[in-house]
Amino acid sequence: MDQTPITERSNALSANVDLSSPAEMIDIFRRCDQEIFDGFEGFPLSLQSAALKVKILKAAELCRNVFQQGGSCVLSGCGTSGRLAFLMAREFNAIYRKQLGMEPFRYIIAGGDEALFISKEAVEDKPWEGARELEEIDAKGPILFVGITAGLSAPFVAGQLDLCLRHPDHYVPVLMGFNPTHQARCDSIENWDKSFRDVASLVEDAEKDGKAVVLNPIVGPDTVAGSSRMKSGSVTKILLEVLFLLAMKGELKSSLDSILRYYEEVHRSFYSLAAEPLAKAISLCGQSLLSSRHIYYIGQSTNGILGLIDASECPPTYGATTDDIRGFLLGGYDEFGNKDGDLVELTGLSVYKISEDYFLYHILPACHEEDTIVLIQSVTPELSAVVRRSCCHVVEIQISESSEPVNDGSDSSDRSVRMHFDLCDPSAFVADQVACEMLRSFGVGLAVKWTLNALSTGAHIIKGKVCENFMVDLKVSNAKLFRRSVGIIQRFTQVGVEEATDALLRSIYEVETISTDLKAASISGHIAKATSKHKVVPRAMILAMNKCTLEEADTALQQCPLVRQAVKRASNSS
Repeated sequence: MDQTPITERSNALSANVDLSSPAEMIDIFRRCDQEIFDGFEGFPLSLQSAALKVKILKAAELCRNVFQQGGSCVLSGCGTSGRLAFLMAREFNAIYRKQLGMEPFRYIIAGGDEALFISKEAVEDKPWEGARELEEIDAKGPILFVGITAGLSAPFVAGQLDLCLRHPDHYVPVLMGFNPTHQARCDSIENWDKSFRDVASLVEDAEKDGKAVVLNPIVGPDTVAGSSRMKSGSVTKILLEVLFLLAMKGELKSSLDSILRYYEEVHRSFYSLAAEPLAKAISLCGQSLLSSRHIYYIGQSTNGILGLIDASECPPTYGATTDDIRGFLLGGYDEFGNKDGDLVELTGLSVYKISEDYFLYHILPACHEEDTIVLIQSVTPELSAVVRRSCCHVVEIQISESSEPVNDGSDSSDRSVRMHFDLCDPSAFVADQVACEMLRSFGVGLAVKWTLNALSTGAHIIKGKVCENFMVDLKVSNAKLFRRSVGIIQRFTQVGVEEATDALLRSIYEVETISTDLKAASISGHIAKATSKHKVVPRAMILAMNKCTLEEADTALQQCPLVRQAVKRASNSS
């Protein structure tokens, strides 16, 4: 039986996604996302299972009790999980402010607000930093803490959960992830006395006493093996939305089944209506990246922020630059609403420039005909007109909802795609008017997320950044990704763990022979050296396959810039 954690496995449904046409990719994405609702390989705890629904209702009850005592909810995570923590805190503060006159949500992301845009994943390995940031939260009353870690693996979150368990009078912990708890990471955490599995077991013990909840539906491996940005990110969004909706409106607990069915219907209607124009849009985006050009997202409010999040995930996942896919937001930092405000003022770095003015006056005038601009939901008519007049490829996303979902005729040309279609109406599932209004927004947001994930994933597959269904040009920027890189090298080269590790270290340190001292060095030291380097894993794979020198491996990559082709060529010659 495969002992690999589910979130790290290869999904059989997407095994040949690297050989697929854009239309075939979309069908693969659809079938992988269907596992959110169907479950995976008969695991008893699925999104639709009675056992998970009991846990959701318990978490909503605990949340409601905390708010009734004047307390707060803190959402925390690393990478994608931390960005979704920010997004959900922002969105639900707006909802609760309007409905209840309160703003009880806070967020923590490992690495601080800069990590909302740029990978700061090394911080993920420091449990004491997570605990410190949680202790520093300025909030009165008790705290419901939601720690999000798709693989039940992030030391940063483990430190926060450990703090909660040591202070049960002040914190109520909720652990959210998508592996069984027996698959939580058991590796020792550098400079700490527990593993994540130790902490997860303690949370389970507290759950038996009604003082904690573990929300871990098993939804199967992601489309791209090891990634948490697609399926895991979508389930995170669904669970948090359902949890905080029920915490606000306890009378809806009897409607939980119907609410979850609504999300499943959003999945069905989205993939049935979006397939044709989305395939065309993936082709345009892939053409941009293949031409060493750019994809630009621009939108407003929550859907615009989803564009920023999707863009931020590409460098660590695909070895992309921060300019390959970039997001912009109408209203800039005034609309973004992060804790630190304008990061350009704090850092002086242009990568944090997200306003529409910067896009209009600095990005758009320099655009090339092979660039693609993606307009996300209800941008201003003036902005739409300016973009349409540009020389670029243009993708327009406009998703709404009605009682009878009908595609109104999404159209496209050789250089543009217009995706305009309706999703299902939540009033067919829930009678409460306020809940329907919220679910409409949630459903559109989920469809936008699926659209953007499909565009960026499909484009990087076309660019050759995926081999079979593995990300073969990932950044080695934390302990999890170091171990994942060793596993990928093993899988494609059929060498043992020691030889795979040696190849990775040779690539990181650019040496032909690994010394005893280097082998004995800490993983954190290797990560510090590797984080700023490019094509570390592809070079290591070629080193292991061909038993060659660094110069020969670099020559192979230069002769074949598409990483997938370079790896396959090396495999065929080994």
